[in-house]
Amino acid sequence: QLLEGISEATLASAAQYLAKADTIYIAGQMRSEPIALLLRYLMTMLQRRVVLLDSSGGLAAEVAQTMTKNDVLVAISFRHYAKEVVAIAEAIADRKFPILAITDSQLSPIAKGASVLFTVPEEEYSFSRSLAAPACLVQVLAVATAAVLHPSKRSSPRIPTVTEMALSRAKSKSKK
Repeated sequence: QLLEGISEATLASAAQYLAKADTIYIAGQMRSEPIALLLRYLMTMLQRRVVLLDSSGGLAAEVAQTMTKNDVLVAISFRHYAKEVVAIAEAIADRKFPILAITDSQLSPIAKGASVLFTVPEEEYSFSRSLAAPACLVQVLAVATAAVLHPSKRSSPRIPTVTEMALSRAKSKSKK
């Protein structure tokens, strides 16, 4: 369903937002938190500036208010939608700033203000619902963003590893 439900145009639009944003703000709590953490990791490996709007310290909504029109919010929430993620998405939508929403339905409360909407339908609502599809989606977003950031490597865009980045930093320090 994920392969059939995402158009190339939607993916390209999302990658442009992620590549061009000064700062990527990511909001995902409860069941969506692992997806938010994965996206933060992938965007950080692409050397994008990322702010995770987590519930730690109770300041996520206040930190979100520091966004500018040159930033983008990635809001991730599935049924039983995290109230704080919904509130942040609504506040940012009111300011007319770009939002990429990853959710389970076009009727989701974070869908209405989205500049780009990714719906990842879920089959059964039970205690443990799979995060495989949204995890694949954020990996696809990262590769698409890598292709925008490094157009010369379009045939095989890749995300560097932590080890590769450390070796690169060490080499550049030794040249100085």
